Amino acid sequence: TTTKDEEEVFCQAEMTPGQGLAIVHVTATFLERPLLLDLLTMTPSDMTFVRIERELKRHFPPTMPYVEACPEIWEETRQAVNDYWRTGEISDGGLFAKAQNYWGKVDPNARPSSGIRRMGVERIFDEKSMSPIDRLKRENVFGNNPHNRLPAPTKAKEFSLLFRRLAQSAKLVAGNRPLHLLAWTYQYDNPDLESLRSRLFYKYQSGGTLDEVETSFCSNNFMKDDSRIGKILKIALSHIADCSNNESELRLAYNIMQFHPSALASCDTSLCEQAFFSLVSKYDQKDQFFSYHRGLFPEWIGGAATKKVGFYIKCLLFLLHRRRFDAKCLKSPRGWVWGKYRRKDGKEEDGWIPPGFLNEKLPTHTMTLIMHEETRTSLIEYVNGRGTLEGIPTN
Repeated sequence: TTTKDEEEVFCQAEMTPGQGLAIVHVTATFLERPLLLDLLTMTPSDMTFVRIERELKRHFPPTMPYVEACPEIWEETRQAVNDYWRTGEISDGGLFAKAQNYWGKVDPNARPSSGIRRMGVERIFDEKSMSPIDRLKRENVFGNNPHNRLPAPTKAKEFSLLFRRLAQSAKLVAGNRPLHLLAWTYQYDNPDLESLRSRLFYKYQSGGTLDEVETSFCSNNFMKDDSRIGKILKIALSHIADCSNNESELRLAYNIMQFHPSALASCDTSLCEQAFFSLVSKYDQKDQFFSYHRGLFPEWIGGAATKKVGFYIKCLLFLLHRRRFDAKCLKSPRGWVWGKYRRKDGKEEDGWIPPGFLNEKLPTHTMTLIMHEETRTSLIEYVNGRGTLEGIPTN
């Protein structure tokens, strides 16, 4: 696979006169080995590309699609922005933090995604004709799609002035509303934010902790090929490998790996495996892998514990992105056992499983815990090279 949006693929046809159809050799820098397409022996199939994409077995999660700017959500925030221009006061730091699923559910009786609020246009996803990866697409006031970053493209100059004014007022202190707004503008190439990028990088590199807003800023406002984002991830994984149980480290690591998978190129396989083992081993000792209801996080209660469970599972899941750069990463996870596990479709499969997984199920009395159970099952399937697009967290 590749972490780039576009890659060169080379096709070389080989034909012998009078011997039927051509044999095509396909090579590319991102392929582990050349592909051989023997058109003479290939049989017809009625499978569509969408079906193949949905059923394809994967060794790591897909790269998250672009976030789309939404004019309808912008209309709900525009008055507050106008008030800011007039008074200099920001009523709500989370004004631009309204990311939600782009597509609605096909079945009106289907369970809605937890934490997702529908604003703007209600779009219906077509299961038969649309790529299942589009299920992961989100929309917000602003977006990171190069072709759809602003909710009102004709007002690009006004938005540029807004971002500049916010950047001049932003400070790396808790509760700073200009920084909170900028975190969700996806201005990864805006030079007016460079000072903030540099200060955040220096703060974390010097041993500081990034809060939730600063983590969102790093995830959304650094270029994908910015070497600093890889260095931030490397530090976070080093802390996790050293058995850090800090929520901020977990949140930072999974956010970067989820939205900047190429950052794992700067983290060697041994570090990624150490971080993975560290996250799992603490709970393997008591045979209670992610056992929320048996006191996995005694220092956390209610929604806070549920939230932290999600951080752990997502860190483990997106650490598998390292397999993009080293296919041997986590081939046999240390501390896991070989046995049978139950797939999402109810069938049993042989594979690597964490101790306690078969006998433990998260309580499903809340929607968030149901989502964690789905993500946990996805983790097991991806570790064993049988992951699908179902169960990938989008929020």
